[in-house]
Amino acid sequence: MLHSKDIDMYCNNVTIEASYFRKQGEKGAVYMSISVTNEQLHQQQVNRNLTVVTILLALCGLTVVSNVYTMIPLIGILSSTFHVPTATAAWAGSSVFSLFYAFGFLIFGPISDRFGRKQVLVPGMITLSVSTLLVSFAQSIQSLLYFRAVQGFVAASFGPVALAYVFEYLSTGKKAHSRCLD
Repeated sequence: MLHSKDIDMYCNNVTIEASYFRKQGEKGAVYMSISVTNEQLHQQQVNRNLTVVTILLALCGLTVVSNVYTMIPLIGILSSTFHVPTATAAWAGSSVFSLFYAFGFLIFGPISDRFGRKQVLVPGMITLSVSTLLVSFAQSIQSLLYFRAVQGFVAASFGPVALAYVFEYLSTGKKAHSRCLD
């Protein structure tokens, strides 16, 4: 008579399904059968990647969109620092950014279709970081207007590209998930 027991173990990120049995009356002899399922390992990696990408894109999206609003509380300070009317300071604060941000949407979507999502997204975020730093060094209202325009235009490299990237990445993840279920 055979006694058998099934064991599921998780070892080194690999799911191992094992069965062992012992013949009646035998001491010490154990016969084992082990099978490793790579599909579960692959699905776990896909889920981890989706989580990391989702968190990074959400944080970047929040940062990019907040650039529209960060200068609004500073309008009075800009007006007195650069000795310009409040309307001009408001234009430098958020209007010029918003105008070039909208224009950039029309440009960066097609560029990412042609050259690839990461090839537009990564340099765009690096350039946005540099242009945001340059805004802090503006010595005149004209340089502030220029740097905010550049900042708005480059910030637009995130929105349409990130949405297309998420759509493509999630569809890949769903395909991988459906393959694991087959």
